[in-house]
Amino acid sequence: MDGKRFDCKECRKKVYYENQEEMLNQKRMSYIKHKGKRLSKMKQLYSEDPEYYKQKSNEYYKNNKEKILERSKEYRAKNAEVIKQRKAEYYQRPEVRSHATIKNREWKRNNPEKRRAMEKRYFDKDPIRKIIRGMRTRIFTVLKRKGAHKAGHTIKQLGCTPEFLKQHLESQFHSYVNELGETIEMSWDKFGNGPGTFQVDHIVALCLFNLDNEDEQLIANHWTNLQPLWFHDHNIKSQQDLELKQTFERGQGKLPIQSLLTT
Repeated sequence: MDGKRFDCKECRKKVYYENQEEMLNQKRMSYIKHKGKRLSKMKQLYSEDPEYYKQKSNEYYKNNKEKILERSKEYRAKNAEVIKQRKAEYYQRPEVRSHATIKNREWKRNNPEKRRAMEKRYFDKDPIRKIIRGMRTRIFTVLKRKGAHKAGHTIKQLGCTPEFLKQHLESQFHSYVNELGETIEMSWDKFGNGPGTFQVDHIVALCLFNLDNEDEQLIANHWTNLQPLWFHDHNIKSQQDLELKQTFERGQGKLPIQSLLTT
């Protein structure tokens, strides 16, 4: 007995555990029945003294952090699909999408290092994402430099699905022997830019096409004109492509794209 009730704490605990499910259901039903009234009262109290309730909330979280996090984790695991659907519906609201776009832009502008690290983790998880991003950036950069307009989306220019392009490139993976005599195998974790990496190369270089012509754009970026090439080989080939372009401009040679354009 605690001097305030007719039953002791131990007895109350025993009754609660024996009838836990029933008592929880009663509490749920009571909450649902009086939800509007309770929320209205809570809002009123909060508006009267917001600092007090913020402090109480912070203290409760601090004292029960592990319990709260564990409960939240269990809830998210049990209701993953419901949460996903709820978020999708929420972000479809025009005012939310507009606000989120503005906030995302501000965050990216103010946190360039974090943004780059986050993007790297995202693209490193899936080679397909990395391939398409690399192709999109490469095409955009070249066309912008030449003042040309892009002839459709990147997938249209590739002429195949991202999955097919990945398989096409993998079928051409090859190794090389470095200066230490080590054999380096080509794999997606080496896809990048710099020594020891490989890049997606245009077999007939973009600089040899008239990219103002949309038909030539589609030929230049078609999957059949793409191959994986080690960084050092790509640098050598790029120099050779520039020399070939200069030779053609002097009228001393024939570009290799002529056969592609007539097929």
